[in-house]
Amino acid sequence: MVARISTTQFYHTSLDAMETHANKLLQIQEQLSSGKRVNRPSDDPVAVSKLHKLNHALNTIDQFVENGRYAKSQLELEDTVLNDATSVLQRARELTIQMMNDTYSPADRQATAQEIDQLIKQMVNLANTKNPEKELLFAGLSSNATAAFATTIVADSGGQVDTYYEYVGDDAGARFVQIGFDNDNYLAPNDQGDPSRVRIGDRGDKVFSVNGTTGGTITIDRPNGNTATVDNNVINVLVNLRDWLQSGQQPPPQIADQLYQGITNISQVQAELGGRINRIDSQYDALQNFQLALKDHKKNLEEVDVVKATADFTQTQVALQFAQQAFAKVQQVSLFNYLR
Repeated sequence: MVARISTTQFYHTSLDAMETHANKLLQIQEQLSSGKRVNRPSDDPVAVSKLHKLNHALNTIDQFVENGRYAKSQLELEDTVLNDATSVLQRARELTIQMMNDTYSPADRQATAQEIDQLIKQMVNLANTKNPEKELLFAGLSSNATAAFATTIVADSGGQVDTYYEYVGDDAGARFVQIGFDNDNYLAPNDQGDPSRVRIGDRGDKVFSVNGTTGGTITIDRPNGNTATVDNNVINVLVNLRDWLQSGQQPPPQIADQLYQGITNISQVQAELGGRINRIDSQYDALQNFQLALKDHKKNLEEVDVVKATADFTQTQVALQFAQQAFAKVQQVSLFNYLR
């Protein structure tokens, strides 16, 4: 049996063909003008979904890079402060050793006490340093507190009271920032072994301690023959040194030893700072490489192949012309034309 094809079906088939070619031609023209293969979700739903994920990953990398810059600036500022603190302690230790010499008179020592007093003020300022955001560097999680070290009154073994300094910052933890991707998205109290996060601050009770431990107290010999138990920090060692010199007496060797321990402790903290800065640089390099790979993948998904698109444009244009010519022929097909 021969199937019958109506004139209407001829028309619809021809119009559908022309519309299909025209839409494809318009799509290719849009791709060539925008330079993108995907201009709307309907162009390639699968590619659009992948592009959303890629954009999210790229934005996350940008945030990690920014976090790394912030962390590095914090650590470099801390390192600068600790260099100054080391200079203060080294100068104080030099003066201590000088004033232990019998050639210096009580008046010489009292004059030197004035310089030590200035060094104390400088050290207090360094211990209470704030970053450009007005956050304390050495107060742990209490970065917005008034101070990391404040004055306190302590009575010695003979009941005589004097003014010293104690750590008043947070003693429970430290601040961290994430600088890279990780597997568990879990922030442990200690960042050792987790290269995706870095500690951006150190507690002052460790940084400026005499023996490198957090918290605790130290016992100092006073010029009046008594002893005092004070907060474990080098500022109190400087206070004790000043008081010995103000009394005109030779400072005891204990003070020089305690200053040396404080200098050694700060050097160890700076070595840890260097390690953290190196981790930030390593993470930055890894993120840059990953970012380049993601951008290349995004380019392949999103950008149009100009050579191929140009060839498709020409091919589709020719197909549209054939469809138009075919439609013109179909319009001439009728029974009356056949009878003529």
